[in-house]
Amino acid sequence: MNEQMQKITDFLKYKVTNQNASDTDKVAWMFTVEKPELLNKAIKAVFPDPTDQPGNEAVERLREFIKEHLLVFHEADIQLDTEAVDYTTIFVAFFL
Repeated sequence: MNEQMQKITDFLKYKVTNQNASDTDKVAWMFTVEKPELLNKAIKAVFPDPTDQPGNEAVERLREFIKEHLLVFHEADIQLDTEAVDYTTIFVAFFL
């Protein structure tokens, strides 16, 4: 990673660990930067059957997945209020 990208990453990490980011942004951070392997696990949990269609049940599986993996957020020093996450936004951004 070049120096400029590292500075940007460090700044964003500061924002998500110091409560300046929304809980939705914190989930996006974890899925894209901090723990991208978590996104792969989430995809399998949200769509356990590859022929499943997007819908309310899939969004609910996403909600349950995040609640079940709350420890991963805490280990990354990210405090997450699962009730404040906009699961629809996360679902649309990562699963559609």
